[in-house]
Amino acid sequence: MRIRARRDRISSLPDDIIGRILSFLPIKSAVQTSTLSKRWQYLWTFITNLNFEENLLDARNPADIVRRVLRRCISKQINRFSLTVNGYVCAVCIDACSNDLIRRNIRELRLEGPIIANRIFTCKTLTSLDLKSNVILLDTEDIPTFDLPNLKKLRTHLVYPSSDLSEKLFSSCPVLEDLTIEGTVRTETIFNLSCPLLRRLKIQLEAWDFEGLKYKFVINTPHLKYLELIDMFKAEYVVENLTSVVEAKMKMRQGAAAEVFGNLAAELLWAFGDLQSLSIDEDCLARVTNHGIINMMWKYLE
Repeated sequence: MRIRARRDRISSLPDDIIGRILSFLPIKSAVQTSTLSKRWQYLWTFITNLNFEENLLDARNPADIVRRVLRRCISKQINRFSLTVNGYVCAVCIDACSNDLIRRNIRELRLEGPIIANRIFTCKTLTSLDLKSNVILLDTEDIPTFDLPNLKKLRTHLVYPSSDLSEKLFSSCPVLEDLTIEGTVRTETIFNLSCPLLRRLKIQLEAWDFEGLKYKFVINTPHLKYLELIDMFKAEYVVENLTSVVEAKMKMRQGAAAEVFGNLAAELLWAFGDLQSLSIDEDCLARVTNHGIINMMWKYLE
């Protein structure tokens, strides 16, 4: 009996199509396909997504590895790039990688670890930027240039930011729709959030010196639908427009100033005009003592 060999349909696909398929794999797995056959030796270089989240945690010089991988990639378009590291990262290598990603019109970028990549803040093709680093936006005299005209989603971890730095960052994103601000503050910082298209906002900041600290948020977001506040300490709010918010969450972790947070919650609740869903923790609720506020809140509570 004659047995027909099965046809390898995947290998017969065009190179760029195979590259898109391999883009769903972690970079290490994608590169390993080069050992399958001569046909597959260089197909991984057509990938458009680079995921280094798990492979470089213990590498001595992860940025150099990333740079060498980028040099081998043929794709002119990088859709998504993700890098997670634990230790030292060569600044020169990071700059080289950033320049390469900008040339390849990177769209979605995620960085986690001690990484300084200021050049990426002028990437005009970015639509999503996720920065989980405790050193990326330090309050320094040398404030980087920001120009992110197509950025729609931003998650940033700020450490001791200056008012000028935060204002320049947020104002450089005219089409921003989703913003998460995390980090630590220690000075009287003013956060000016004037984002006409913003729909989701989450703020979670910790204070370095609670007793002497007071920072301020000026919020003008006429299309905001979702607002989440966690551990606001001594924040002051100047709210120009929160009437479009339909869902809000407020949480106070143990150790925060209960009276200050309760007053803040009361002020914000008065600012909401069309709220449909409210999630508020018991500690925060216990500090909202104004009976007018309590009565108003019953329609939001299940």
